[in-house]
Amino acid sequence: MRAAVIAGAMMFAVSTASAQLNSTAQPIALHVIQGVVLDDQGAPVEGAALHIGKQVAYTDSSGRFMVRFLKRGSFPFSLAPEVFLTNGVYQVLSAPSEVHTEPEDSVADVRVVVRRVPPPQARLYNQ
Repeated sequence: MRAAVIAGAMMFAVSTASAQLNSTAQPIALHVIQGVVLDDQGAPVEGAALHIGKQVAYTDSSGRFMVRFLKRGSFPFSLAPEVFLTNGVYQVLSAPSEVHTEPEDSVADVRVVVRRVPPPQARLYNQ
């Protein structure tokens, strides 16, 4: 009898602790915006900086990015070539001005195309 009481008390403690953990757990973001940044030759651009709403994302070595959100929505989208992590100067050839979250299991890629441009030449002035 005593063993049954102890076992019952232990099960109650475990289920209470489990309920407390579940009530404080953060939900997993199921809506995403994902895509790829390519140069005008079709090569991935690593380290491209993207503004998606108030968030900043960077592309990986495959030119891919992903940002998670808790709910569906539309967000302003822009590139920030001046803060790319890669060396070089880029011009945006095509990119949407707004993007929409989609459920993670059915999201379509946002496709961005940029062109690497020669850096501006330094001018020397005679004094």
